[in-house]
Amino acid sequence: MPNYNSVTICGHITRDPELRTVGESAIHIVNFTIAVNDGKEPNKKTFFIDCKAWHGTAEEVATKLRKGSACMVTGKLTQESWEDSTTKQKRSKIVVEAYAVAAPMYRVKDSGDKTSTPELPKTQPSKIHNDDVPF
Repeated sequence: MPNYNSVTICGHITRDPELRTVGESAIHIVNFTIAVNDGKEPNKKTFFIDCKAWHGTAEEVATKLRKGSACMVTGKLTQESWEDSTTKQKRSKIVVEAYAVAAPMYRVKDSGDKTSTPELPKTQPSKIHNDDVPF
């Protein structure tokens, strides 16, 4: 049986993405966390999933998404391991390495938001008269 490592999650960004540039070739990396709700009250659980994106995807995430933005991430699961510098205990976490990030065509209203995506339009409820209804 062949192996296939792919994951798609939909949720909301928990804090502003952190863009870094590393190396002599200026590789862009962005770290962000997505909150994903599972189930409904009273048994609702929220999972906080760490994500990482590279290169052009990193730049797109950093410029278009902010805390509270809804998004869908497609990527692969990876595991990062390290030794804690203070306790010397081994630590690890599961990370989604994103290769595609989709966001709706509206933004979260934020005073510091400088994205070019338009705000969600405000709509007025339409007035329907009984004469307009065919049944």
